[in-house]
Amino acid sequence: MSKFISKSKFWFALFSIFFIYINIINGLDEVSEQENQYPGAPGVNPQKGFMVHIVCHSHDDSGWLDTIDGYYNTRVDNIISTVTEAMIANPNRKFVWSEIGFLTKWWARNPAFRDKFQKLVNESQMEFVNGGWVMSDEACTSAEAFIDNLEEGNRFIKEQFGERFLPMSGWQIDPFGHASKTAALEAMDNYKNIILHRITTDLRDELGRKKDLEFIWRGSHGNNSEIFTHVLDDPYWFPDFNLDEPMGTVDDNVQRLVFDLKHTIIRRRDHYKSPHILVLIGGDFKYNNAQTAFEIIDKTIDNLNLNTVEFNVKYSTMGNYFSDVRKWFRQTGTPIKHQYSNTDFMPYIENNIGDNWVGYYTTNPIFKRESRRLTSLQRLGELINTQTGANIESQLRDTMRNSSFIQHHDAITGTHLVHVGVDYMNRMQYAIAKLGESIATSTNLLAMKSNKMNSITHSDTDSLPLVFFNPLGWNRKEVKMISMFTTYNPGYCPFAVFEEDSQIPIECTISSIGVENFNWTIAFVIDIQALSYKVFKIQTIGNESPFSKLLTEQKIPGLKILENNYIKVELTDKGFINSISEKNGVSHNILQKIMRYRTSYRNGAYIFRANGPAVEENLNFSLTTFILGNIYSQVRIKFNQDEVVIRLYNTGSKIYDENVDISYTLPDCDNTDRIVRFQTDINGSFYSDDGFELRERAVYNTTGPIDRAYVPSVTTALLMDPNSGVGFVCNSDRSKGAAAIYEGNIEFGITRSSYYDDSKGLSYPSMPKKTTTVNHRCRLDRDPLNYKGQNYRFNEPIYQVQQNMVPNSKAYSKIENQLPENIHVLNFKRFNGEFLIRLINIYPAETRIATSVNLPTIFRSLEPDNCREMYIGGSSEMNYSDMNLCKTTFNCTYEPIVTYIIGGIRTARDPPGGSDLLPLPINECFIRIQPGEIKTIRFSAS
Repeated sequence: MSKFISKSKFWFALFSIFFIYINIINGLDEVSEQENQYPGAPGVNPQKGFMVHIVCHSHDDSGWLDTIDGYYNTRVDNIISTVTEAMIANPNRKFVWSEIGFLTKWWARNPAFRDKFQKLVNESQMEFVNGGWVMSDEACTSAEAFIDNLEEGNRFIKEQFGERFLPMSGWQIDPFGHASKTAALEAMDNYKNIILHRITTDLRDELGRKKDLEFIWRGSHGNNSEIFTHVLDDPYWFPDFNLDEPMGTVDDNVQRLVFDLKHTIIRRRDHYKSPHILVLIGGDFKYNNAQTAFEIIDKTIDNLNLNTVEFNVKYSTMGNYFSDVRKWFRQTGTPIKHQYSNTDFMPYIENNIGDNWVGYYTTNPIFKRESRRLTSLQRLGELINTQTGANIESQLRDTMRNSSFIQHHDAITGTHLVHVGVDYMNRMQYAIAKLGESIATSTNLLAMKSNKMNSITHSDTDSLPLVFFNPLGWNRKEVKMISMFTTYNPGYCPFAVFEEDSQIPIECTISSIGVENFNWTIAFVIDIQALSYKVFKIQTIGNESPFSKLLTEQKIPGLKILENNYIKVELTDKGFINSISEKNGVSHNILQKIMRYRTSYRNGAYIFRANGPAVEENLNFSLTTFILGNIYSQVRIKFNQDEVVIRLYNTGSKIYDENVDISYTLPDCDNTDRIVRFQTDINGSFYSDDGFELRERAVYNTTGPIDRAYVPSVTTALLMDPNSGVGFVCNSDRSKGAAAIYEGNIEFGITRSSYYDDSKGLSYPSMPKKTTTVNHRCRLDRDPLNYKGQNYRFNEPIYQVQQNMVPNSKAYSKIENQLPENIHVLNFKRFNGEFLIRLINIYPAETRIATSVNLPTIFRSLEPDNCREMYIGGSSEMNYSDMNLCKTTFNCTYEPIVTYIIGGIRTARDPPGGSDLLPLPINECFIRIQPGEIKTIRFSAS
């Protein structure tokens, strides 16, 4: 959306200024041809130095001020139809289309137009850019959700139009800052180019002055993931008047567009090296009256070609433009800068007005959590379907499409009107319900195929099966907590849990709901193999059992320690974390505080604007209680309407027990951003992840605006001591803002509320007050940059599967062996009659060690065959010949782009050997995966 300055509300009468326009135009025509720096440049008419590429587009948000269906019914359906008719009428006209979710709706509802649209695609008048289901956000999306969005859009394009029409150009013209993961993942999906818009204005101006707004961007630390990048020097909406409903005659509007274009062209030629000049004509929901708009553009192009001596103008597409620019760079050998992977273009700051687009990192945390849960359930449904062949692919595609809508840059960000948020939430809840049905269907089918099948009789309250599924490729030993209800309290734990025929230890706590309703929380340890089911049985018992321990939550004055076999947590007087120690290892001060920022005018859904430093919450009336058990121990702190729970586990598995789980239940407060801050003695580097990899961020340490310190943290943020290598790491169950305001401090946004509007288009506050529960998993870590394994264990829990029938009580899996500790299954699904698996090597790039995976050995029962490596979207096969743009196409200077931050500068630099980590071709079904690399394999199976 056009979310910064409001557009002009009035015109001078066209006829009163007509002659002024003509005089200015005539003056501009006198620009001397000798001023052209590139006469006869490759790809350009030798009689004119510059070629202007007019790319027509309509930026159609999948929800913002109106819902997805509201926008489609009132605008988008007509836009696609009228553009189709207008381009059929004139084969010179061209157009680019981005939003495949909308196109799919139009395709289904307008069968009479399909042949015409297909003709436009076949003849390269209509080109797909972006190609995702939506134009995804970049700050709040996980890599998994980002890939799903590309996959589903690309699948539709390939199915309806053919593989050769898959997009080659990314199109991220509206997200609020740009993440390295976008460059990396789109390059891994065979995108050769990308167009960006919203980078910090001071940086954009400086790049423009140096003609460096086009560069090579490597998005990943470990994988060679280079993409040719073009940053717009102006907003994507142009011109600043409506071509669909012009005032005055067509010729009047032609003259105005000629005037505006000349100014734009002359300014833009000084911002880019090549003589090819890109001009986007379009904007939010433009071309609603495409015939009129195109008629004005037709005549404008003719006018400029006839009356200017410096440049030619033509209809173009992004493919045409990038092809000509690449050819020019290759033939002239002109040097080009290289943006390395350890920096990105976050946050987005409008320096001229002091607006820092960092609030949306945290806005609407409940919404962000539901999106994370939906992505996880989508993956779970696909995994379970591979085990059973339940023929539910169409249902899974339907839920993926709804999940992908939520990745839109005005959806997961929380930057939409309230009724639009309701529609998004309804879509998520619908998809979650459908996934639950699909998972149950698959589990029931598995039960029917197994040797033993138990039907669940819901009237039988004495005994119920509990079916769990481990969605990770690693064996796990963790604590599961389930809820049960009774109408009585016998004074002991009235439940027993059995694994096969053996009773196992459990711990119970009780809370009353009303007079005769009691809620029991039952905790037990589950040891489960990779990608497998496991069945337990729970039943009521009439007598107290030594296996079933009743725990009491109580105040214990003077208690300041929680510990298990691996760590000890020292607590403050109020029960918050004061320090964390490894037993027989390191100890660090980690002081936990719940704090709040009062916010000021122009704070809103997009913008965070603090009115001074954060202040600590008043804990004078807090209540601290403890639960101390053998399986888990916890402290609960209640103050005001807030609650914080800190929990340790004791399973005997170090990789699990070394964590401290923390939940925050905090209501919104008026004009307040609420945070948790950890004050530590770990002085060093600050990192947060972009959903794919960690990025080193700036420690603030200045007296400037605090909001400028905030950066996105999709799953993880950490502090690391560069000398000892020890770090304090926190994983989160949703994306949020994070900052290191001072040396040794790290803080996370929890919840936001504002009565103000930040003037970015919503017109009134859209952050209704709610109570939010946010979960963290934190730890001291001796290898903090190798964070992904712990993050996946936290965000992909062992699931309790709801079902009507129960598979064989023994563990069931189609995987023979767990995967290596550094290989994670991003996706495993049925795909167009085959299987598709995405594997990622989660080791940091610095390890430089490729890991081997032999699919027939791991999935022996499937007997994988005919393995082919695909680009990550899954729709086209990998071509290894064009991986390193600096070695194959461009004369890269390897001169870094400097990103300015408060308190200094940071320079993008190539990590040691990063450029050498080229993808390794697969050998049949034997795969070698480099650190940081994703391998997408399609295979058939018996």
